[in-house]
Amino acid sequence: MGVLFFIITSCKNKPTCQQGSFGQTWSTSLLKAASEEIDSIFKLPLERKLGIPRKTGLPQGYSGGHAERFTKNLTWNETFTFDYYENDAEPLVVDHFKSVLGQDFECSGWVYQKYCQAMWKLSGVLFELLAVCLGVDRKHYKKFFEDGYSIMRLNFYPPCNNSALTLGTSPHYDPSSITILLQERVEGLEVFSNNKWQTVRPRPDALVIIIGDTFMASSNGIYKSCLHRAVVNGERERRSLAFFVTPKADKVASLKNTIELMRLLSQALSTGSRLPKTS
Repeated sequence: MGVLFFIITSCKNKPTCQQGSFGQTWSTSLLKAASEEIDSIFKLPLERKLGIPRKTGLPQGYSGGHAERFTKNLTWNETFTFDYYENDAEPLVVDHFKSVLGQDFECSGWVYQKYCQAMWKLSGVLFELLAVCLGVDRKHYKKFFEDGYSIMRLNFYPPCNNSALTLGTSPHYDPSSITILLQERVEGLEVFSNNKWQTVRPRPDALVIIIGDTFMASSNGIYKSCLHRAVVNGERERRSLAFFVTPKADKVASLKNTIELMRLLSQALSTGSRLPKTS
C-alpha cells in the first residue's frame, strides 16, 4: 500500500489541495515507525533533554517551545531538530543521534535516517509534479534543489487544559521550499481559508505537503505559501514530523526560466488553455 500526499498551497488567499500517491511497499510501515520512535526522545528526563547540544540562534537541537518568538499565546510544544544532507556514503543521521543522544539511540537514528532518505526521494517526485503542473521542464525544480539540504523536526505537543491561552505553533508561513508533514491521529494542523481557520484532518497513510516561501518565489508567485498553525488538545498528546526542503544557501534562480514561465502562464490565461510543456 502506498502513501497519499496532499499539496496545500494558496491561490488568491484560498488554500487548494492536490492529491497524488507515492507508491512504495515499505512506506506505511516506515511512517508508523517514525511516529512511534518520537517518544524515545520526548519521554526522556527533562535534564537530559536540556543537555542536548544546541547552538545559539540555530533551530538544531532540543527546544521546549519557541515562546520568545511570539507574544499573544504561549507556544506549547517541544521540538527536536536536526539537519539532513543526501549522502550515500555515511549514515549522517545515525551518527548525529549517537553523538548528541548516546549509543543507545543508534536504532532511533536508523529509523530517522531511512525516513529522511524516503522524504528526500519523495521531494524529488513532488518537484517533478509541480514542474509538470507549471508547464516547465519536468526536471527543472528537481535539479534546482538537488544539491540543497533539509531540516528534520520532530514535534511533541503535550495536552493543555487551558488551550485558549496556548498554541502548538503560532500562525506562520514556512520559509522552506516545501514541507513534508506527517501528522499522527490527533488533530492540530489548521490552515487559514475563507477568513477562518480550518482543520486538516490527519490520516495515518497520508502526508501533507505545504508550499513554502522559497518555492513561491521560485515559481514567481504562481504557487503561494499558505498561512497555517498548530493547536493543542485539551486531553491528548499530539505528535508530528516535519521535513523542510530548502535549496543550497547560495543558489540563484534563473531569471530566464522565470520570464519563460510567466510568458507561458500569460498565454494560457489569455487563451483559456492548459500550460504547454517546455521540453
